[in-house]
Amino acid sequence: MYSSVCIRLFLLAISLLPAFAWSQSDFAEALETHRDQYKIKLLQGGAGAPLTPERLRGVTFFPADPDYRVTGTFSRTEGAQPFQMATTTGKPAEYVEYGTFYFTLDGEDHQLTIYRRLAHLRSPLHRDLLFLPFLDETNGESTYAGGRYLDVRIGDIENGLLTVDFNRAYNPLCVYNEKFSCPIPPRQNRINAPIPAGEKAFTEP
Repeated sequence: MYSSVCIRLFLLAISLLPAFAWSQSDFAEALETHRDQYKIKLLQGGAGAPLTPERLRGVTFFPADPDYRVTGTFSRTEGAQPFQMATTTGKPAEYVEYGTFYFTLDGEDHQLTIYRRLAHLRSPLHRDLLFLPFLDETNGESTYAGGRYLDVRIGDIENGLLTVDFNRAYNPLCVYNEKFSCPIPPRQNRINAPIPAGEKAFTEP
């Protein structure tokens, strides 16, 4: 009992650190830089780019909110077997469960499974990249009905703790062009609460 309470108090203290370490303006500025880079990537790829400059105007975000940058515990999954994650096109996408992220948001406990794409093991640039797809109660209203994604790096996990910033949640590329094959977030990764942070539903300008 005492140990459990101590852990909760420690996690609460850790989760408050970003608010003290960064001012609201610093947080918002860093997030704006990240979003600008994200939008540039949506324009890259020539004729195969997800978006054109004109359609890029339909990409919008919730205001920066440091309350949705949360720290929780991470538990590595041992002995997980590769599986085919469902995609929007039916094209095979092989993943393996990497671990589980446990966190508290607005006083409620949640957990999300984090995955690793096996194809990334062969890429020096993506070898440490992890995949966190999720669903929440904003889907189909202010956000894309099919859920959103977050990127996590293995190096982000330190001493069993992980910080996830939902302000950086983004839409699958198939939102912009149905030819892209996008993994469908597993139902177990549904958060039974609204997450009004990150990218909003795309609207054609």
